Formats: sequence, structure tokens, C-alpha cells
Amino acid sequence: MSGFKTVKFAPERTEAFFISNDIGNAEILVGMLANLCVVAEVCRRVTSSTPVCELMVRMLFCVDTLTLVQLMRLYITCLQRLQNSKENHQVGYF
Repeated sequence: MSGFKTVKFAPERTEAFFISNDIGNAEILVGMLANLCVVAEVCRRVTSSTPVCELMVRMLFCVDTLTLVQLMRLYITCLQRLQNSKENHQVGYF
């Protein structure tokens, strides 16, 4: 897998996220990760992983518009998932 950078984000050492030097591949992979983050457990692992979060922030400086669109979709998916989980854990007093 030359040309790929691996970021490990699971405690079990699962290697599940690759960023390629090719911008087109990065767009596809970020989009796939956004799709996977619909699942609560995947979203929790992604958002609790410092290396993945740092990579997501660094990718904000990408010059490819389509990759940025997928990155924003990933951010929105994660933020909505986090908001929904917080709302489900709130205690009602009324």
C-alpha cells in the first residue's frame, strides 16, 4: 500500500482509515467514512480518536472542493449523531 497513510482509531488496532496522496481517493474515502458514521458505534470511535480528529481538521486546508464537501458531510453527520445522543441522555424534570 505505497502512497497511503494509515490512521488507527480503534483500541483493537483496527486499521480502517486511509488517506491517499491522490485527492480523488481522499474524497471517496472521506465520503465512505461519513456514510459509516451514521452507525453510532463508528461515530463514537471516530470522534473519540485524537489522530482521526486531527486529520479531519488538517483536511480543512484541502484545495479540492469535492473532498471538502465530503468532509463537511462527515462533520455534519458526526455532530448530528453527538447531538442526538446527548438529547437521549437528558433527564426530563416535567
